[in-house]
Formats: sequence, C-alpha cells, structure tokens
Amino acid sequence: MVVSIALGTVLGLIGSFIGLLRLLAYGLEIPLLKIYFTHPELQLYGFVTIFIMGVSLGLLPRFRNKPSPPPALSLATVSLVFVAGILKFIDHSSPASDAILLTCSIVYAAIIASILGRPRGFFWAADSFIILSPILLSASLVAKLFLNDPWRDARFVELALLGFPTAIIIGVSMRTIRFRVGAEYYGGPAKACLATYLAALAFLPFQEHLLSLVRRVFFLVTGGLFMATIDMAKSLKTHAREATLSPRDRARHRYFRLYFTTALLWLAAALIFNMLQSGSPGFRFRDSFIHSIAVGFIANMIMAYSPILLPTLMSGRVVTTGLSTAPWLLVNAGNLWRVMASSLSSLTAAYPSGLLVLAGLLYFLVMIHRLR
Repeated sequence: MVVSIALGTVLGLIGSFIGLLRLLAYGLEIPLLKIYFTHPELQLYGFVTIFIMGVSLGLLPRFRNKPSPPPALSLATVSLVFVAGILKFIDHSSPASDAILLTCSIVYAAIIASILGRPRGFFWAADSFIILSPILLSASLVAKLFLNDPWRDARFVELALLGFPTAIIIGVSMRTIRFRVGAEYYGGPAKACLATYLAALAFLPFQEHLLSLVRRVFFLVTGGLFMATIDMAKSLKTHAREATLSPRDRARHRYFRLYFTTALLWLAAALIFNMLQSGSPGFRFRDSFIHSIAVGFIANMIMAYSPILLPTLMSGRVVTTGLSTAPWLLVNAGNLWRVMASSLSSLTAAYPSGLLVLAGLLYFLVMIHRLR
C-alpha cells in the first residue's frame, strides 16, 4: 500500500503541476502545448486510479474478513498503472498506455469480485457500488478508445467521473457509516440509490438532448438518495454524542466531518452543474462540473479518509495529533474560485486559483507525514 500511495502521489503532483501550467496558459493567453492535455489523464487514470486500487485492496478484504490479495499481484497491478501514466506523460496518444490500463482494470475488477463475491447482507447495495466501480473503469477505458476527443464528450466525462471513482466512494461511504457519530445507514434509500444510478448508466450511450437530460436527472436523484442513505443531515451539525468522545477522538471526528461534509456539498454542486449543461452546452458548465467532482468531491473525500484509514491499514496505529484544516481551506478556496470563474465564462480571471489548490495538496502531503 505504501508503494501504491507513493506512485500515485508522484503522478498526482505531475498532473497537478501540468494543470496549473494549463490554467496559467489560459490566463496569460499562451498557446496550449500538447503536454497540457495529459492533465486529466494523469489525475484520473494515474493518481486517483492508483490510490483507489492500493487502498481498496487493503480495505475491502476487511469487509468480508478475508485475507488481502497476494502482495506481488497488487504491487504489479499498481506499478503497471504507474508505468502507463508515465507513458501517457511522454506521449499523450500512446496506445501502449491505454492497453496497459485496460488490462490492469480488468485484473483489478477480478480481484474485487473475488474479495466481495455476490452482494448480500445488510450492505448489499454498498457492495454493489464497489463491484461496479472497476467495471466502470474498464468501460471508460474502452469508450476512450473509440472517441477522437473523449474529454469533450459529455457522456465520456460523466462515465469517467461519475463512474469508477464515484461508485467506490459511495460504496465505501455507506460501509463506513460508523465513522460519523450518530449517523445511520438507511437500506431503503440505498436500494433506490443503486437503482437510479444503474438507470443513469443505461442512458449513457444516447446523445439526444431529452435522453441526456433524463440521464442527468437520474444522476442528480442518485446523489440525493446517497446523501439520504448516509444520513447527511448528521454531518451538517455537531451531534450531542460528540461531546462524550475523548479529546483525541473528538479531534479526529471533527476533522473527518468537515472534509466529508464539504465533499458532499461539492457533489451536489457538481450534479447541478451537470444538469445546467443540458441548457447551456459548451465549456463553462462542463469545466465547473469536472472540477466540482474531481477536486471538490473526490479530493475532499481522499483528504477525509486518508489520515483516518491509512495509518490503521498500514501499521494499526491511530493518529491523534497533526490534523489540520489548512489543506481544506486552500484546496476549497482555490477550487471555488476556479468553478465560479468557469461558470461565469471568465476562466482567464481564475488562473491564480491553481496555486491555491496545489499549495493545499502539498500542505496535505506534509501533514500526512507529520501525523502522530
């Protein structure tokens, strides 16, 4: 797991730096270089994929009380994804990179299916989301092979961002409901959430305006049902039981609640921006949607879970000091600036916002290594 996190971090930093340069190029009206177009690839199919693979292969067996997969297989899978990312960085159109990624995604899907088996029990809807996740990763990679400019196709963007990463985050959030004091898991909304999510996915092949609108409505309803399932209302206010926690547990809970709730708010914003694309196709709402999901939802979820889960999974220890809200402030201030500028069609005014996001991510990495 340590190796996968390290490899993912390398690609994440490269991708973030390229994204910053790309944003600066917009602001300074400098012609875009080909390397700038590797930014979404390195972030999604590099950092996010490696991070999720590495953590899930250590976490998911605990849901079923099973041993972890062979370390050699896990290491080989994430290492090959890293190699694919480097190849993509060297040559944006590298077919070898796509072939390696697709192979690794299929292997990963087989591993996850063998760990979880058939979804059953109290959390069967959550397990269904988790099993769907690597399948959707493979589907997005296959779709990318048949599209000339996939990141300009709204259907691909929705599959890539609302598919693989969002599905596993939903599943794990349902499974780890006890991370939040007083929150409850509701099985009825969970089943409805899965049903509307599958319905949204079923409409992805269609480009017609009305069918695209229906798909986005299903995604929006899925988001609402997800928040109902995990009792989001309990995250919006301090629960009375929080006062009964020990000082160290209270600090960890407050940290997690802040980042987790922020991620959910960004998810709601992203799904609304996705709806707005139906009435205003083009760059501005698509960019707002992408960064609301990628930086707002996914990054905040990673920052919420990492200090809580990783030390326990890697060494069995529980961190008590060093948690900070500074990364939250920097990342979300920068992303809010970026998203608002995009939605107002004035992206050139937001080019310094990337500095805030990058500073927040670097601060987070420093924080993680100083946790005690």
